Amino acid sequence: MVVVQFGLRAGMVKQEIPSASLRAGSSLCLKSGSAQDDNRPVAVKLAHYRSMGSRDSPRFALRMTSFVCAFMVTLSKTDPITELLKQAKTIAVVGLSNDPLRPSHGVSAYMQSQGYRIIPVNPQIDSCLGEKAYASLLEVQEKVDIVNIFRRPEFVEEVVDQAIQLKVPAIWMQEDVIDEKAAEKARRVGIFVVMDRCILKEHRARFR
Repeated sequence: MVVVQFGLRAGMVKQEIPSASLRAGSSLCLKSGSAQDDNRPVAVKLAHYRSMGSRDSPRFALRMTSFVCAFMVTLSKTDPITELLKQAKTIAVVGLSNDPLRPSHGVSAYMQSQGYRIIPVNPQIDSCLGEKAYASLLEVQEKVDIVNIFRRPEFVEEVVDQAIQLKVPAIWMQEDVIDEKAAEKARRVGIFVVMDRCILKEHRARFR
C-alpha cells in the first residue's frame, strides 16, 4: 500500500493506493472528497516509475488529465516487530533468573507489567514473577507466542530446535545473543526471528 499526496483546489489530499496499481502507464482514479472539487474523480496516469526521493519516501511523476505534477508517494511499511508485540500474549523466557538484578528478570518484569504472560524456562528455579518455571521449553504445555532467549550463543541452537518442534511463531534473541546458523534454521521453517535486540527497548520505543 502507498499513500499518494496530490494537490487540487481543495489543497493537498492524501489517498491510499494499492502498490500493485503503480505501474508505468497505468491509470488511477483519485477523488479529493472536497466540495471545492465537486468530489469528482481525477484521472491520473503514472508517467514513469523513476524514484526521485529516498528509498523510504520516493517521488513519482503522475500525469493528470489537465496538468502534470510530481507527487509524494510514501511507502506505508508495516513494522513486523510492532505487529509481533501487538499480537503476542505469552512469552516463554529461556534463561529467566529470579535474581532481580539480572537483565532477564528486569526485562521480563517490564514485559509482564505491560500485560504479557511470562513463562519462565530455567531448570535451576521453581518459579519467577509469580509463575511456575519449567526446566525445558518442551515441558511448556501452553501456547507460546514468543520465545525470548537469555542464553549464551552456544546454547541457542538447542532452544531454537525446541521452538521449531513446538511451532512457536517467533524467536527473540536478546542483545549479544547471536547465532546466525540457528536463526536461519528457524527462518527456513517460517519462524519470525529477532536477534541481538532487547525486547524491552523495542517495546518502549513503540508503545510509550
